[in-house]
Amino acid sequence: FQNYIGSKFFTRTLVNTIRLSLMNLVFGFTTPILFALLLNEVRSLRYKKFVQTVSYLPYFISMVVVAGMVLSFLEINGLINNLLGLQGLTPKEYIVYPSTYPWIYTFTNVWKSFGFGSILYFSTISGIDPALYESARIDGANRWQTLWKVTIPNVMPSITICTFLTLTNSFKLFDQNLALTGGQPYIIQSDGSAIKTTEMLALNIYNTFYGQNVNSRGTAQAKAVLFFLLVAAIGLIQLRATRKKEVQQ
Repeated sequence: FQNYIGSKFFTRTLVNTIRLSLMNLVFGFTTPILFALLLNEVRSLRYKKFVQTVSYLPYFISMVVVAGMVLSFLEINGLINNLLGLQGLTPKEYIVYPSTYPWIYTFTNVWKSFGFGSILYFSTISGIDPALYESARIDGANRWQTLWKVTIPNVMPSITICTFLTLTNSFKLFDQNLALTGGQPYIIQSDGSAIKTTEMLALNIYNTFYGQNVNSRGTAQAKAVLFFLLVAAIGLIQLRATRKKEVQQ
């Protein structure tokens, strides 16, 4: 019980994780569904298949490899900083910079999972009965009303799946956090402890368990239990909220 009381679970890591999860949710939802809607307007079947294949390729790449690609561009000796140096500009640590690292994390996640979401949305949109759109046109609905009254309700099952995966994967984020920043930069406090400003919850639990203090393993296990309860609660609430809006076929 003391491990749960003294785990200090709700710290900067929780704020970092919630902020990143919300950013991933917003951009991870809007970009694939907009892409699927645009692709659905294309008439060339060959072009559709080519675009879908290209957009899906990043999904097969390991997140560690993706993180390495990002580092090659944005670290202090990366391509972008080298180009800035040629222009006489001062290089910056974009990966760990407080105002840029959340956007880098979000872009990496959205780029990697973009193909999965877009193909799922596209297949669902393609399967909507054309008679529903015809009825909407007869009733005088414009394109915006058709989108919100016909397309979105019929795509809600796919939205439920993608939203659930985006939220849970964002909270469980570990490999990307470890490969890109490892929690850096650190803020050393007066008692000698360090605050890892870019650390997420999963990495915090790992660092607590495998830290130098063996006695902290009980605290790490308590954090893991709280972490499980938090992710399970958020996932169940999200599923309940989105399934209410699904259209029964």
